[in-house]
Amino acid sequence: MSQVIHHTTDWSASTLISWGIVTALCLLYPAGGISIYWQLPIHALILVLLWHSIRKPNEQVRVIAAVYWLSLVALIPLTNTSLVLIHMVMFTALFSVHFSWPIMSGLIGALLGEYLAYYWWLSGSLVWSTVAIWAGFALMNGVISKKIVESLNMHYQSKQNYEELKATQGMLQAMSAEQERLHISHELHDALGHKLTALSINLDYLKRTADDSSKEMLSSCHQISQEILEEVREIVSSQRRGRGALKLSLENLISQTPNLQCSVHLVKELENLNGTPALCIVRFCQEMINNTLKHTQASELNFSIRVSNESVSMIEAEASHNQPEHVLPIKKNGLKGLSERLGAVGGTFFQEIEDGILVNQIRLPFKEQECCDD
Repeated sequence: MSQVIHHTTDWSASTLISWGIVTALCLLYPAGGISIYWQLPIHALILVLLWHSIRKPNEQVRVIAAVYWLSLVALIPLTNTSLVLIHMVMFTALFSVHFSWPIMSGLIGALLGEYLAYYWWLSGSLVWSTVAIWAGFALMNGVISKKIVESLNMHYQSKQNYEELKATQGMLQAMSAEQERLHISHELHDALGHKLTALSINLDYLKRTADDSSKEMLSSCHQISQEILEEVREIVSSQRRGRGALKLSLENLISQTPNLQCSVHLVKELENLNGTPALCIVRFCQEMINNTLKHTQASELNFSIRVSNESVSMIEAEASHNQPEHVLPIKKNGLKGLSERLGAVGGTFFQEIEDGILVNQIRLPFKEQECCDD
């Protein structure tokens, strides 16, 4: 199949109206008295196929197309109106995006050939002009439908890229804020904290050696310095307890992902991860979300991010969706770029299928200094 439909445009009204008109005309002009009873289940089956194709355009496409085409083959001899070929045009509009033009041309040609043979058997003449008009109509409608779907898919992809860009921007902002909090906490701890500690020690010494007239004042000053030191330590602790860059970035990414239920299991040890490893993990999650939306009909995507318990500590991030898979997907530009990004920092990317579930995993060297302390 050539591509997957991502748009969410609702074609229900126009499709149902077209089906209703064709069904009414076919029943109005049956090929024989009994043929009307043969038509009814076929029309009902076509309605079910149309509804499924509209609501779930990427599911069981080959099966739906085959049953639809065979239904048209069975319907053509049961009616005397050429408007039954509207179904052929609708068939082209629905499936031209999924199949190549040689395949679609063969299917349309077979239907028109059957119609031509049926009309010749019925009247003894060949209606080449009618067949040519319907063939051109089907071809034009197929081209237009294909272009519309491609345009809507591009709009959908642009929207998805925009959401990913916002998530990346959010991560960079979170990392910047995290670094600023760390810088402030370090400055408070290393500069102000040390000086306040020295001041408190000196005041305590003076309080112990002072005469009675100044001991009370020095004791009060020592108490104030102790309180200020405790406040500084509390400020440093609160800065370090801020929500980590990686955790915040993943939350932003998931909240801005449409049409997919995402869950993340992130070990506490990595919540404050920042720098290049955090960016690699977010890029991995973005790529997995993008591929799941683009190439599958999965409704759930699960991430697990942890630290391995090997001799050399590694960060492991896994992704799996809830659609069964039996063949490893071909690595295209997105996955190749991800592999190159990981390789530059000593990481790896690989895929495998476990019990029908596609598992994507990355591994990165883990350095504890890349995480903020609690």
